[in-house]
Amino acid sequence: MKTKLMTLALALVAGAAFGHGGVPLGPKGGRLLELSKNESVHAEVTEKDGKFHLAHLDKDLKPMKAGEGIPT
Repeated sequence: MKTKLMTLALALVAGAAFGHGGVPLGPKGGRLLELSKNESVHAEVTEKDGKFHLAHLDKDLKPMKAGEGIPT
């Protein structure tokens, strides 16, 4: 059940990220999503070999360490 929910959530995020034009691109060419109200944390959604990858980026679009600065 948890796997199905995660798959559905990822599909919705990916659809929103890849389905709309005019969305800014990240450093790896993926779509950017805002994760914070003050634009200090972003996520970049990319696809490789049929799998979606999420990277957390800081305000300068540099990779963040796991758990660093993620809003709760």
